[in-house]
Amino acid sequence: MEAWQVIGFIVLALLPLMLMVDFWPSRERLDFNGRPLVRPWQRQYHPRVDGHDEH
Repeated sequence: MEAWQVIGFIVLALLPLMLMVDFWPSRERLDFNGRPLVRPWQRQYHPRVDGHDEH
């Protein structure tokens, strides 16, 4: 392999994989004790007809 091929392989294949390893760390959803953060959930769908939400 030529030098430019090795460098191209590293840039195009290995570098993006190394950057994706810590893309979405699980620790950002935990507090300092390691417990899940309390999040206020907002309902995105509000039924307009009575009884429509009951399945």
